[in-house]
Amino acid sequence: MKSFAEPLWFEVPTRRGFVKSLSADPFASSPRFRFMRLTLAGVSLLLSITSASGAGLVLADHGQSQYTIVTALDASATVKHAAQELADDLKQISGAVLPVMSRNPPGPAIFVGASPFLPSGFQKERLDTLAEEAFVVRTDQRNVYLAGHDDRGTLYAVYSFLEDHLGVRWYAPDATVLRPQDVVRVPDLDETQAPAFSYRDTDEAMVSGKGQWDAHLKLNGVSVPDQTELGGINRLFNGAENFYSLVAPNRYFAGHPDYYSLVDGTRKSSPDSQLCLSSPGVFKVVVDALVAEAKANPKELTLGLSPNDAEHGNCQCDACRAADAKFGSPAGTLLDFVNKVAAAVQAALPDRKIWVATLAYQYTQKAPTTHCHLAA
Repeated sequence: MKSFAEPLWFEVPTRRGFVKSLSADPFASSPRFRFMRLTLAGVSLLLSITSASGAGLVLADHGQSQYTIVTALDASATVKHAAQELADDLKQISGAVLPVMSRNPPGPAIFVGASPFLPSGFQKERLDTLAEEAFVVRTDQRNVYLAGHDDRGTLYAVYSFLEDHLGVRWYAPDATVLRPQDVVRVPDLDETQAPAFSYRDTDEAMVSGKGQWDAHLKLNGVSVPDQTELGGINRLFNGAENFYSLVAPNRYFAGHPDYYSLVDGTRKSSPDSQLCLSSPGVFKVVVDALVAEAKANPKELTLGLSPNDAEHGNCQCDACRAADAKFGSPAGTLLDFVNKVAAAVQAALPDRKIWVATLAYQYTQKAPTTHCHLAA
C-alpha cells in the first residue's frame, strides 16, 4: 500500500469541459484554456493507491499503448461517438493515443459494440437477450469488450467503464475529472448491467439541456436533448403543459380564433391563456396531433395533454362555463376533454395501449364534484 499527499492543479478547457491534474505550472500562458487553482487551506488530500498486481490488462504504460479501439464498419453515430470519447479520455489520462478503427486490429483491442472483428469468445455474447439499454463489460486474456443491447447501452458501457475502472468523474457539465495515470491497468472484468428504471429524467435546471452531461449521468427522458450521437432519448412521454404545442397559435389562431380561450370577451392566444375545450375543432386537432406523435414514436407509452403553465386563462365561453358548472370546477371540464381524447386516440391505435396524462395544476387544482368517466 502506497500513500502520498500532493496539491492538485486543475485545467478546464472552455470547449469540452474536463478537469485534468497538471504537473506543470497552470498559469503558463495558453490562449485556448482558462485555469483554476484549487486551494485546500489546512486540508491535505490523501490518496491511497494499492500497488499494482499482475492481474488484469495494461491498456497504457507511460504514454505508450499496444491497444486500438474497434467498431463495426457500419457503426452508428452513437457508437462512433462512444469510441472516440473513450479514445480522447484515455489520451488525457495516459498520454497514449489509441487509434479508432473499423477492421481487424493488429494487436489487443477495446471493442466498442458488436462487430465482425470480435474474438471468438466475445462473439458468443447474446446482446439481443439483454434488456433495453443493458450492457456488458468483459475482458479476455488480451481484449476488452464494451457493448449493449442497443446504441444507448453501448454508450453506457463505455461510460461505466470510464467511471468504474478508469476513475473518470462527471461532477458538472463543465467539470470532468480525468486523473492522470502512468500505468492504466484494468482488472479482469465480467459485468452485466441493466437500468433499474427504463425512464430517467429530471427538470433540474443544472441538468436540463446539457446533452453530453445528461448522457454521462445516463438520463434519457424528454428533458434531455434528443441528439443522435448521444443515443437519443427514451421517449416514453411527450411532455406536459403542451396545449400550444398541440394547437399552435401561429398556425391556427388567425383562421380559428375560436380554438382559443375567450377571456373577458376576447379570444386570446397569449401564454397566459388556454384552449377552448368545448370546440370540436380543438378536439380534432388535438387527437390528430397525439395520434401522429404516437405513430412517430413507437415506444411512447404516455401522451401528455395538459394546460399551459398559466394560473388562469381558461375559456369563459358559454359552453365551457356550462361544463365548469356541470362538473363543479374547470378540472372536470379538462378531465372530460382528456378522457374523450384518450378514447379517440386509443381507437386510432387499436394494437397498442396508450395512456393520456394531464395535470391538476394552477386553475385545475380544485377537484370536480361530479364524477368523470375514465376512458377505457
